[in-house]
Formats: sequence, structure tokens, C-alpha cells
Amino acid sequence: MTTQVRVLDLSYNRQLKCLPNSISDLENLCGLFLGYCQSISCLPALEKLSALRVLDISGCSKISCLAAIKKLRALRVLNIEDCKGIRKLPQDMECLASLQYLYTMHTSILEIPKVVISKLRNLRCLQLEECGSLQSEEVNWLPHLQEFTNCYDELHSFNTLVKKLEQLECYHICVGGRNYRELDTKSKTVYLEGIGFKGERGQEIKALLPANICCLHINRCEALNGSIADYFQSVMSNLRKLEVHDCKEVEWISNSKQITENAAFKSLEVLDLSLLPKLISVCKGEDVILPDYYTFSCLKHVHIFECKSMKKLLPLALLQNLKSLETLYVARCYQLEVVIGEVEGDEEGIGSSSNSPLLSSSNILYLPNLKSLQLDNLPALKSICNGRGMICPSIEKILIWRCTNIKRMPSFLPINEAIGQPYLPSSFRGIYLFPNKKEWWESLEWHNPNAKDILQSHIHWNKLP
Repeated sequence: MTTQVRVLDLSYNRQLKCLPNSISDLENLCGLFLGYCQSISCLPALEKLSALRVLDISGCSKISCLAAIKKLRALRVLNIEDCKGIRKLPQDMECLASLQYLYTMHTSILEIPKVVISKLRNLRCLQLEECGSLQSEEVNWLPHLQEFTNCYDELHSFNTLVKKLEQLECYHICVGGRNYRELDTKSKTVYLEGIGFKGERGQEIKALLPANICCLHINRCEALNGSIADYFQSVMSNLRKLEVHDCKEVEWISNSKQITENAAFKSLEVLDLSLLPKLISVCKGEDVILPDYYTFSCLKHVHIFECKSMKKLLPLALLQNLKSLETLYVARCYQLEVVIGEVEGDEEGIGSSSNSPLLSSSNILYLPNLKSLQLDNLPALKSICNGRGMICPSIEKILIWRCTNIKRMPSFLPINEAIGQPYLPSSFRGIYLFPNKKEWWESLEWHNPNAKDILQSHIHWNKLP
């Protein structure tokens, strides 16, 4: 009867040290799962398992040899993730002609013999971690590939792969380092880590990016001067997430010309900027009016941290496009004077007029989907939105810590049109204020004084949401 067993799952059996040779008698076995059987050091002969389609030895850290798998011609899924003892894929692995899914994340594989991967012609999913030796030509020879993950040491190897990536359903590529803290197997993501964009002779080095990229993470890259969009202009209209971290020369993310001519960031949902010491503002130039389907119209989440030169986050010209905004977090930007609007002395662009659909005739900013506003340690902040009112009918929490230079506060609360008075949305959880700042709170001017009375009973002192 044991020959009828089709699936054998021994996962997480940490006392199991070896499999008996009699396992080869299970000729009808389709799935063998040994995940995190950490005492197993080798696999027995498996050549008789002609029906085996799935082999999972993930987390079997003592296994160092894959010789036992070479005759598993029906195998479609091989999972060797987190097998620290495996240093090299075997040359005869090319015999696995039916293999469709190969998972090797978090192994110690440093070498893949030439042409092994290119001969696995049925591969649909290939997840590697740090196999820079894998030539892009081998990946290009995989006609059915739809998912790909790998790291490359330098831009040249990655650039030759771009055309193939444009044909895939999803990919996760790191260039210059390893970064899998947000591994999403269904995304189209590129990490640029520690890349220098200027050569030894001062020439500009370009990174080619797939046209279908959705998420771009730029970390500790050098010589990215001026605007980020200058370097990656061709993909800016398709990005859904942009993260820029610890890039010392970045001054802007985009400019008004790129916005009007290329519809930059029309699909962007997440903007995460941190440790950018020269960043002046998100957008350079304010003299632009945009249709509501253009720049930042899909933007939901904004996270800004320690951009010490920034005086304003977004210009008033972009107000009309913020109707999707749900969360806004700004912290430790020590020169920031205004979150949305113009700093004193700047001329407001024509896009900041009351013609904006998000500004009513009484100059009240309307953010219908804003749920969370968090402002922390912004000692120069004078205004959230140039003294204008702000109506947020979906607001859930407001945090204002160490921002005592603010003199006038928007009401935040929606208005009951029948009586013309603000009211508290049912979703509201509270307003969180820094302790020992009650005198500052009492001195604030309000766009609608009644809002202060309503919020007063929902203050949380010295408590984080």
C-alpha cells in the first residue's frame, strides 16, 4: 500500500537525520516535503521516483550536495531556499528538463555552471539571490520565464537584461547590493544600491530600466545631481512606488517641465524619501496647471524623513492632484517651513489659485481620503498649508510633535452643511500632541475656532497612535 503514497510531508521534523533508502520504493510519489528538517545532511537515491514533481528541502542547512536529483526528469518544482550548505548547482542539473520553478533564496550559492540555466527551457520562475555570474544571455534563452529574482554587482550585467525583464510578469532585481526586505514576488521591482553614476573620467553612467517597472528603490547612490527624473525619465510615468534613500546630491525628484511634457508620476502611489541632505523640494518650479489625471493623482502614501535642506514639500500648484492621498508623514526636516504651499518670499504659481478643484472659493484645501497626518520634529514649520483651511472627511489620526513654530492651525474636520459647523468623523481616533506643550496649543489661531473645541476632548498627550 505504501507504493500508493502520492505526497509525503515531513516538514519541520528537526529530529529526522536521514531518509531510508526504501523511500525509492514510493514510485507514485508526486510531492516530497522536507522543509526545515535541519538534521538531514544528505538525500538518498531518488532515481526511482519517476513521478516526483515537487521536491522541497528548504531550510535543510546541512545538505550540501544535490547529486540525488539529477534523474528526476518529471520534477517541476525544486525549492532549496535557505540551504546554507549548497554552494553550487550541479552541472547535470540540466537533465531536469521539466523543471518550471526553481527557488534558491537565502542559500550560499555563489556559482552556476555555464549553460545549466539556459537548458532548463521550461523554467517559469527562477529565484536566485546573489548569482552575478549568471549571464543575461542564459536568462534570455528561457522562453517561458515569467518570474525572476537575482542580484548583480554592477550595472552592465543588469543593463543587458532589461529587454528580457520587459517580457516578464514580475521580477525583483538588486544591482550593487542585496536588498530583499520587501520581496514581493508579484511586483516589478529594481533596487539600485551603492551605484556611482559618474565614471572615473567624469562621464555619466546610465542605468537602463525596464519600461514596465513598477517599484524603484535608490539607496546610497552617488553623483545623482539635481533631479531624480533626469536620470530615469523614461519610466517615471509608470512607477507606482519610488523610494530614494541616503543619496547626498539629490535636490529634486522632478521639475515642472518633466511633469507637463512626460506626465511624470501619474501612476505613483507611494513616495518615500529619507536622508537626502540637499533635497530642496519634491518638485522644482510651480508655474504649471495640470489635469487631474496627471502628476500625483494616484498618490496615496508620502513618507519624508530627515531631508534637512527642504523648506517646502509640495507646491500649491499640485493641490488639485492630491485627492487620493491617505497618509502623510514628515519628520526631522529641520528647515521645513510649509508642507503644502510656498515659503515666505516665493511667488505663488498660477496653479495655486482658487481655480484648483481641491481649493474652494474660501481657500480651503479639501483632501477627501487623508486618514493619517503625522508631523514630527519640524522646528521651522510655520504652516501646514499656508494658513488655509484643510478639510479631511476621512481623517483618523493627527500627530503633531515638536512643531511649536506653527501659529495657525487648519480645522481638519469636515463641515455639516446644514448648520455650517465642523463635526468629528466616526473614523477619528484622536490628535496626538507632544507633552508639556499645552501653552502652545492654547495660543494657536484656528481657521475655524469651533474645530479646536471639538478636538480638545480627543487630545492624547505624550502618547503615540
